[in-house]
Parts: sequence; structure tokens; C-alpha cells
Amino acid sequence: MPLRSLPATLLAHAGLCLSLAAGAPAQTASVLSPEYRDMVKLYVAGDQVAALAYLRGFSESRIREHIEGLKDAVGSIRKCPGCPTRLAFSRFPVRAALLLHADLEVQQQLNPPESEQIPVCGSGPQAIAVEHLAAILLLIDPDASAFVKRAYLGMAGQAMWSHCFGEAAGWARSGLRHFPKDPSLLLAAGVAYEARSFFTMAPAPPTAGLTPATRRKREALIAELRDLRESARQKFEEALAADPGLVEARLRLGRVLWRLGRPEPARAVLEQVLGKHAEAPQQYLAHLFLGRILEDQDEVPAAEEHYRVALAMQPLSEIAAVAVSHARFLQGDVEGARDQLRAGLEAVRTRRDFDPWMPHLLPQTPEGEAIMAELRQSISR
Repeated sequence: MPLRSLPATLLAHAGLCLSLAAGAPAQTASVLSPEYRDMVKLYVAGDQVAALAYLRGFSESRIREHIEGLKDAVGSIRKCPGCPTRLAFSRFPVRAALLLHADLEVQQQLNPPESEQIPVCGSGPQAIAVEHLAAILLLIDPDASAFVKRAYLGMAGQAMWSHCFGEAAGWARSGLRHFPKDPSLLLAAGVAYEARSFFTMAPAPPTAGLTPATRRKREALIAELRDLRESARQKFEEALAADPGLVEARLRLGRVLWRLGRPEPARAVLEQVLGKHAEAPQQYLAHLFLGRILEDQDEVPAAEEHYRVALAMQPLSEIAAVAVSHARFLQGDVEGARDQLRAGLEAVRTRRDFDPWMPHLLPQTPEGEAIMAELRQSISR
């Protein structure tokens, strides 16, 4: 840049900062009002119930105004790091405010899985507030990355716990906008897509006489399932690119590839799981999945070997017992198939925990709430 242009550039930059600073105090005072500050102080002090009650009492227009103020604050801090808005938020417990809005979002949009009824899921204005507060926190605090990542992962886990798979994927994607190569968030997104595909009813086989509307509906459902599985595949592959040692992503990738009709790549991926350091439940599942692929390819004796290894690892598994029995039946050993099935059904009566198959298909654990509890504890230290 020519030297003679520097004064003009500096003056323009100074003018921008001055113009932003002129509107910043009123804007910041509106967002960080005394009432809002007191509310967040209550939350930091451990009185989450009272803080949430105050925030829940905000009118719809007040919430919209607050969110708009947070959005403006993000822009102000980004454009003018030295302006008063940054200083005001630097002195404010932004982490606590983020968790406060996140907790209310969970209460209002994510019902706990207390029954077998269809879950009520959604995304509300509190989620938008969390987005803006996360952006502010990353702009003002160089050490905030770990906290923000965990917050997004916790919210994705909360949504999974509530069977809100679309919202779980949405929270993971929001985190990935800030941390595009984070393996945990990539895995969380993939798991959400995979779980949603599991709960999407597959269309019935085509029959003669289907109406054009029924055919279109069937084709749309097939496309939806394919898209969900492709999205899961992509996220699992990205997670492995970020962390090749992520065994769960590799195991899930193998299963999704098989679902997509790609048995050879699926087989190779699952064999890699067995060749790496994997926990016993993951090895058990890899043997089951490999056995199914081999069975589909009419390599039934080889499939039975994998099924028997799985059964040895989980002697009370009805799934492995049925797989071995079916392999015996396919090879003409009807009596052996019957004996194996009878033994498996008898053994499962003594089981006291879940077969690893079930939490793999539906990772329904309160891990998300545990993450959020850990973050709440961190702000009160």
C-alpha cells in the first residue's frame, strides 16, 4: 500500500470504530440490562430454578429484542474489537448466560423420553440466543473453544436422549460451523442421521396397481432414507479423517455402507475395526455386522464363524444366538438350528443388561445432561 494512502485508511478505520462506539453503549445497555445481569448472577450462584423462571417470564417481543441485541453485539465486536461492546461482554459471565438459555431451550423444546409416545421436538428462540452467545464468547475469550464445543455436544446429546434426532443433528451442525473438523461433533451428527434413518419406516415392496400418488410417496421415502444414510456416511468419514483412531465412527461407517448397498467397502471397514484396538462391545458388533455381510454374499460358513465369535463374547445375546441358528438352518442343519435357538432363548432369561446391539442402534443415554452438568459446575468454581 502506498504510504500516502495510509492516513486516509487509518482515518476511515477510526471513523468506523467511532461510529460503532457511538451506538454501542445504548445497544449494550439494552442487552445487558440490570435485570438480565441479575438473572445471570442467580444462575452463577446456583439458583438455576429462579433464573430460569425469570427468563421464562420474558414476553415474546422482549425475547426477540434481546436476540436482536445479541446479534448486533456479535457484529459490533467482530467489526470493532476495541469498541465498548467487547469490553462490556468481557466483564459479563457470557458462559453462564449461554447455559441459562440452553437450559430453557431444553425445557421448552426437548421433552424427556418418559413414554413410548411420539416425542415433541422443536427449536425455539433460546437456541438462537445460544448461537449468538457462543459467537460472542469465541470472539472475546481465546480459551473458550473447549467450553463451546462441549456445550454444542451436550445439547446434541440432550436432543438424542429425547429422541429428537433432527434437533440433535442441528446442534451438532451448529457446533461444526465453528469447529468444522471436530471429530466428536462430526460423530454426533452422523449418529443423529443414522438414528433418524432407523426410525424412518422403510416403504413396503412395490406391488401391482399402485396409484401414481402412492408411487411418488414411496419414491420420496426411499430418497429420504438414502439421503439420511449418505449424510451419516459423510460425517463418519469426516470424523475418521479428523481422528483415524475413532473406532465407533469406523464401526458405524461399516454398518451404514452395508445399508447403502456397498458390501465390499463395508466389509473392509469392519475388518479394520477388528484389526484395531476396539472395546469388547465394538468387537462383538463388528463380528455380527461382518457375519451379516458374508451371509448376504452366500458365504454362510464364514458368516457362522463370525456369529459364533460374537456369541462367545456375549453368551447371553439373543441376537447372536439367532444369527448362529439361522446360519445352521441355511446350511441344512435344522436340528442344530433348533437346538441353538432353544439354548439362546433359555440363556437370555438370565440377562440383566442391554445387548450392545440396542444402544448402538439407539444411543439413548443421559450423556448430554452429564456434559451440561459439568459445564454448569465449571462456571461456579
